[in-house]
Amino acid sequence: SLVNIHTVQPITTKGSPPFLLSSFGTDNKIDAISILFRWLYIYEKCKTNKIIIVGFSTDADPKYLRAMRLATGYFAQLPNIDLLNKDNIFEIQIPNSWSWFFLRKKQLFLCMQDPIHVATKLRNRLLSTTASLIMGDYPVSVKDLQTLIDKYSKLDHNLVLSDIYVKDRQNYASCLKISSTNVLDILDQNKSTFGTHCYVTILRFVTLAYIDKTTDILKRLFFAWSNVFICRLWFTWIRHKLIIDTGKKSQHSQIPPYKTIEHHFMTFPAFHSIELNAHMLTYIVLLVLNNKLPIESLNIFLFSSQPCENIFRSARSLTGPFSSMTNFTVQEFLSKTRKISILNEIKSFEESNFDSNAIKFPIHHKQSRSKLFPSMSTNLHEITMDSIEKSIYDGYKYAKSFAEKLGMSSILIKKKVFELNDLCSNIRKDLEKMIYINDDSVLDNDDNCDSDEEADCYSLATDAEDESESDDSETENECKTSTKDGFNSMRIFSTISDKEKYKLFEVEINGKLKYMHKQTAVRYLTNKNIKLSSDRLVRVQKMNKQ
Repeated sequence: SLVNIHTVQPITTKGSPPFLLSSFGTDNKIDAISILFRWLYIYEKCKTNKIIIVGFSTDADPKYLRAMRLATGYFAQLPNIDLLNKDNIFEIQIPNSWSWFFLRKKQLFLCMQDPIHVATKLRNRLLSTTASLIMGDYPVSVKDLQTLIDKYSKLDHNLVLSDIYVKDRQNYASCLKISSTNVLDILDQNKSTFGTHCYVTILRFVTLAYIDKTTDILKRLFFAWSNVFICRLWFTWIRHKLIIDTGKKSQHSQIPPYKTIEHHFMTFPAFHSIELNAHMLTYIVLLVLNNKLPIESLNIFLFSSQPCENIFRSARSLTGPFSSMTNFTVQEFLSKTRKISILNEIKSFEESNFDSNAIKFPIHHKQSRSKLFPSMSTNLHEITMDSIEKSIYDGYKYAKSFAEKLGMSSILIKKKVFELNDLCSNIRKDLEKMIYINDDSVLDNDDNCDSDEEADCYSLATDAEDESESDDSETENECKTSTKDGFNSMRIFSTISDKEKYKLFEVEINGKLKYMHKQTAVRYLTNKNIKLSSDRLVRVQKMNKQ
């Protein structure tokens, strides 16, 4: 019922477009080891054809995140699978002074979480009605943004309510508007919104570090590690704050469980994605510095799963603008991808063909500008170990200033975890105790394994705020009362004509007899809203079958 695809993004000087490598139908009943086996199979086949795989990128699906951690050794190990017994593996030298770097020095391939998905996860967490985010003395709340919209002119912030209360939870455009410099400046002017200002800054830095094509590579390191250190300080502060509060109530202190910490923190998939991406960015920079990867590898915005998303969008668009079809079979999808591959091949060839008879494909001027690769603004000679360390240490100083501003520093200083080495040593021990994976699986060819049962104490698989929109429908009993007397926006009537009776049925609301349309009843009396949106952008994201 689902389709899994792999696309390839070449690392070239001319900006070669991505292309489809494989696609197949699946029921998604796989585990992390099966995913890892697929990656190894692709790696070996490409290696046979003298193609070097730098790494893999996916969204923050828990199975793929676990596979990435197992592959890279990020607080995980595979005692029965040796991934490093191959030729031409990546290797860097990690200075002993880098207490903040948690990744091993040898890697078969690299892994990054798609930054757009990370950004939307951060935004969705801000919208959560169950979480209670707090940073030091200040809460983090979407209500601060709503107050900003009500109080200030739109000319000051360029926001509307639909930007903060989005229906499409994968809408990245709203992330850009929420984290604009205008919004950040206004939030920074009001002391009560310092917490929201810091959180939105994290969201903005994800864009600047991994998505913005114009960011200098040393600036990317600064933004990436600023986020890492802000999150580490925040996590450590919550942990010790909860221990202090628990000790006051029960006369003894204990380490709070991960889910308790998460209630006041970002979701753990987002946290680990921020950590993993910053480590991978640094690893790539060091490989380029040692001439083990070309300088074009520093175009880190290529390291994403967006080419896969674009394949699905293109396949949808082949149905035509007036088609009501929103789903198709696996065979139909494979047929569409063949057409897309042929068109992309012709288009790519003709774009580099300067012959007068070349085929010119119409391209919207905005799309044309967005696809151009920026020239490498950083000279390779500017990238040194000293400049790398300076960017990262500047990121720590920036994060430290936030901790002081938010009132987190007093507890951190008291617990002796405010300085860089103390902070990183402490959080490393915490993560080893809380999330370390020791998977004794072995590689085989069985892709039909049962889905993962995460042994981690914090349950990566549940991200309630990011799964799907909460159901708007009400139960039958709840529909019997309402605070409204009129229902102009829905088909609920007090009187009807005889010819309309077959379309409606009687209900009692607030003790009065009303007539409800059947389609309205389906929406309000069922647990799930299965009606497809008339908006194509939203419609293609629905997984409900016709």
